[in-house]
Amino acid sequence: MSYYQIAAIHGQPYVAWDNNEPCDGCASSGYCTHQSTLFPTWHRAYMALFEQALSLNAMSVAKQFTGDERGRYVRAAKRLRLPFWDWAKLPLETADSFPRVFTDEEVLVTTPSGRANITNPLKSYVFGPNEDYSFMNANETYRRPTFAVSDILQLRADLWAALSSGQPYPDFSTEARLDGANKGTKSLNPSNLEAIHDHVHVLVGGHMSVVSQAAFDPIFWLHHTNVDRILAIYQTAYPDEWVSQSVEAASSMWYTSGTVTDGNTSLQPFRSSSKNGFWTSNALRSTRALNYTYEGLGEENVTSVINGLHTGKISVAGPDQEVHGGLAKKSDEVHGVMSWLDDGQAAGPPIKLTKHFASIQLDSGALNGSFTIFLFDGDFNKTNPTEWRKSRSLMGFHGFFLSGSLFNPGFQLRAGVSIPDRSFPPDLPERSGIAQRRDFGTISDLARQRFDWRIVDADGCIKDARNLPGVDVSIIRSEVHLPCDEASLPVWEDFTVVEMLTDRNKAECH
Repeated sequence: MSYYQIAAIHGQPYVAWDNNEPCDGCASSGYCTHQSTLFPTWHRAYMALFEQALSLNAMSVAKQFTGDERGRYVRAAKRLRLPFWDWAKLPLETADSFPRVFTDEEVLVTTPSGRANITNPLKSYVFGPNEDYSFMNANETYRRPTFAVSDILQLRADLWAALSSGQPYPDFSTEARLDGANKGTKSLNPSNLEAIHDHVHVLVGGHMSVVSQAAFDPIFWLHHTNVDRILAIYQTAYPDEWVSQSVEAASSMWYTSGTVTDGNTSLQPFRSSSKNGFWTSNALRSTRALNYTYEGLGEENVTSVINGLHTGKISVAGPDQEVHGGLAKKSDEVHGVMSWLDDGQAAGPPIKLTKHFASIQLDSGALNGSFTIFLFDGDFNKTNPTEWRKSRSLMGFHGFFLSGSLFNPGFQLRAGVSIPDRSFPPDLPERSGIAQRRDFGTISDLARQRFDWRIVDADGCIKDARNLPGVDVSIIRSEVHLPCDEASLPVWEDFTVVEMLTDRNKAECH
C-alpha cells in the first residue's frame, strides 16, 4: 500500500501487485487498460485504491493530534476523498493556467506539532533510497506543462462535444475505433473521453506523457479523478448506457490483445473482498459502491453542467480557488442563462449551428510512444515545432498518450479536435498566448486549400507521416440543434466529411 507500489500498478517496474501474476501469454507491462471500453471503470477502481491509502494515512496523522483538535481531524479524515483537478475550468485572470498547487516548492500545513512549511508533495514524487527508479532515468518526477487559456478552451469544446452528442457508451469511453466485433456505431463522431484524457497527459508532459511512468507523478491522481467525474456526468445524463461486450485492442498483465470483455470482466488486480473476488465494471456502475459521489450532478442540473461548457458565460474558478488555479474538491453547479437563448428568455425558436472538427485516425501501433498532431489553416514554420503553438494559423492540436508496442496493429484509434466556430471572447487573446484567431464558422474553399497538419513525437522530432501506418486526417462537420431551455441537451445530426487531408503531410524528421 505504499505510494511506490500503488503507482507501479499502472506500469513500470512491471511487478506483480498483491500476488496477481501475469496471465499466460500476457505482455510484460502494467495492469492499466487503455484503448479499451474498460478504460474508465478500471481507473475508477484504481482511484478508489489510492483514495483508500490516502484515507488510511490521513487517519494515522489525525490520531497524532491531541485535545479537541484530535476529534476534529479524525472526523475530517473520515470524510476525506481524493480531489479532482478540473482542467476544463478557466482560472481567474490573476491565477495561473496551470495550478500553483502543482508548482509551489513548499506548502504551509498544520501538523500535530504546529504550523510548518513542508516540501510540496503535489509538485513531484521523490523516490526513496530503497526504491528502484532506474526505469525513470531520474530520482524525481518532472513535468513540462504547456497549459494556456487556449488549451483550456479547446478542452472545454472537445469535452462539450463528447458529453452533449449522445454517444453510446462504447463510443464515448475509448479512443479505440469500435468496428466489427466491437459493435461500434460506425458514427464519424471522433470525440471521446479517453482521447481528451490523452491530451491532458501530453499537455502536462514529462513523466505524465509516458504511459508506463505517469502514475508516479502526483498530478496523475487528480487528473484521473476528474476523468472519473466526467464519467459520472455522462452516466447521469445517459443512465441506460454502459459497458457492453468488446474486443481488447491492447495487451496488459491480465489480458491479451483480442480478449473479449464485458461488464462482468474482472478488473484486476483490484479485489472487492477478502475472499479474492475482483471488482467488475457492473459492480462499479454506481460510485456509491465505493462510498463517494460528486456534488452538483443530480438529474435536474447535469444538463446545465454539460451545456455550461459551451455557453458564453464561461465558468471560472471561484475566489476561494484562485490560489490553486482551479483545483477543486467539488463540482460546481452551473447557473445563468445559456448564451444561445434570446435575451434571457427560457424559450424560443430552435437555433442550429455548424460544428467543425478535425478527425484523426491511425493504427494503434503507429508510433511507439506519445506524440502530438498539429493542425493548421495557413502558412507556418514547417521546420520549427517550438513555434507552432503560437502560430496564427494553428487551428488546434491533439496529444496521443500511447505505448505502441502493446497494441494489435489491426486496431485503429480516433480523436477529434474542435475547430473554433467563433473568435475567442475579447478579453482572452492576451491571456491565451496566441494571436486572435479568425472565424471558422464557415469553411470556405480557400480555407480548405490551406489546411495542413504535422506530427511531433515526445522528443520534439517532426515525423514523416508517410512512414506511419493508417494515418487519416479529415475535416468533418455536424449540424447541432441547440436546446431552448437549460434542462435539455443539444441534438447532433450525423457527421459528414468536408475535406480529406491525409495526403498533404510531407514533413521529414529533423
